[in-house]
Amino acid sequence: MTGTDYILTPELWGLLVNNGYEMLFEIKGKGVCGIKRFAFTTGLVVGLDQSGYKERYCYKNRIDAIYALIEWQEMTNQRLTVAGDPEDEEWIVYKGPEGDRPNPKNDKYNPDAQ
Repeated sequence: MTGTDYILTPELWGLLVNNGYEMLFEIKGKGVCGIKRFAFTTGLVVGLDQSGYKERYCYKNRIDAIYALIEWQEMTNQRLTVAGDPEDEEWIVYKGPEGDRPNPKNDKYNPDAQ
């Protein structure tokens, strides 16, 4: 199974909450997603399972990460599949299997942003 195959069972929910994850949702196309505080940022974490997350989007402000997760949840509620990055300009960097990359829309943290 991959991270996107997991369903948010009561057991998984309990494990994740005990490890500091919050606002947990099943997002169509992304798997179990949530919010987690890191040392200097708040992460919108994607593909959660028993071993942690598959990828994350780092936000300077917690509320911006929450808004992005709510937007994905609203898309899921409309039976839409979420693909790609969050649409907002507020995430700073993506961290995942392909490595780290800055948000191409965020000119505060990405000098190449247009």
